[in-house]
This record gives sequence, structure tokens and C-alpha cells, in this order.
Amino acid sequence: FIKISDKIEMQGNVGIGTDAPETRLHVSDGHTASADNFDSNIVLAISKNTTTSSWAGLALNSGNAAGAFIHFGDTDDSNVGRLDYNHTYNCFKFFTNGSSTQKLEIDSAGRLLLNGITGVGDYMLQMEGAGGAGKVPAILFKNGTASTNEILGGFTAYNGSDQVAAIYAKEQSADDDAYLQFSTTKTGGSLTERLRIDSSGNFGFGTSTIRER
Repeated sequence: FIKISDKIEMQGNVGIGTDAPETRLHVSDGHTASADNFDSNIVLAISKNTTTSSWAGLALNSGNAAGAFIHFGDTDDSNVGRLDYNHTYNCFKFFTNGSSTQKLEIDSAGRLLLNGITGVGDYMLQMEGAGGAGKVPAILFKNGTASTNEILGGFTAYNGSDQVAAIYAKEQSADDDAYLQFSTTKTGGSLTERLRIDSSGNFGFGTSTIRER
């Protein structure tokens, strides 16, 4: 090994494990050049790709009561974005716009928590609004080019490999209308529509033909 007690200034690219570094610092445990080069903005590259089964990784090890993090900064803010892993609670936390409140967390139970909510129960996706008209705790579904009776958005539930229930919003006859379709599956059966509410507010039970409310 080489012991360095002072800083070293170098011009050009530096390679560790490679004599043909492709970035300012290129650390390699076996490198085969890609069909396209690294992005010109890449400063640090880590490679181990001489076989199709070669994995490359970056390790961040900290104390078991602390954490590891990556900061994303610019000339205005050195850590305007952050990705933290907390070893005390074994969770990932994502921070944006210089905020000290996480915008997204994946906790130790695998729950996805949005906008700083504290996890409740076993619900895998949870979110919290800010109150008022901003940051509404809701999910937006958007389909760019749906046709009549095609799904615009919805929810479905599976029990193992069996689809047992669904609520879909589907285009009724034009880009600016839709109906809601509620479906369930009985034992030994298949997913079947039980209730429909059309774009005029009329509804029908067990039928897709609705005449009036």
C-alpha cells in the first residue's frame, strides 16, 4: 500500500484498478467499456462488469445507533436533497427542497409513508395532507388515450393469485366523461360487475344497461 500524509493534486482522470479511467475518478474491479460512454457529467464511476453475472456496489457503513446518508446539493444549498438510512429504526428517508421533514419514508415494516406521516397499522401506503387546499392526501390517476370502456384508473384486490374485487373508472363515450364500475368475485367464480354509476349519476345493479336513476 501507499501511505499519503498530505494532499496530492493530479491533472486528468485517475484510475484505481484500471489504466484507462473514463471519469475523474474511476474505481474498477474489472471493467469492460459500455457501448455508450459514461455521461460527461459523471465525476466518480465504480465498475465491475467483465461478466454478465458481475455485481458492482458501494458500501456505506456506520454505527448501529447512527445512520448513513447521501446529500444532493448545489451552489445555493449543499444538502437541498437528502437520502438517509437510519439504523436505529431501520428505515429509508427522502428529503427534498432543504426540508428537515421527510417527504417519503420506507419504514422497517415496508410501509410507504408520504409527507411525514407516522405509520398507523398495517396499511402499506399512507399519506398525510397539509390541511387547507394544498397537499391533499389523495391519489390521482391519469390515462392519456383511453377509449370507450377502457380503464382510466382504479383499485383492485387480489387474494393470492385470485382477483376478488375491483373499482374502476372507465371512459363512457367521450374523453370528458366516465362511469364507475364496482365488481366482486364469488366463490368459484370470476370478477363480475355488481354496480355501475354512469356519467349522469344514474346507477344500475347487476347490469351495464342503465336507463334512469
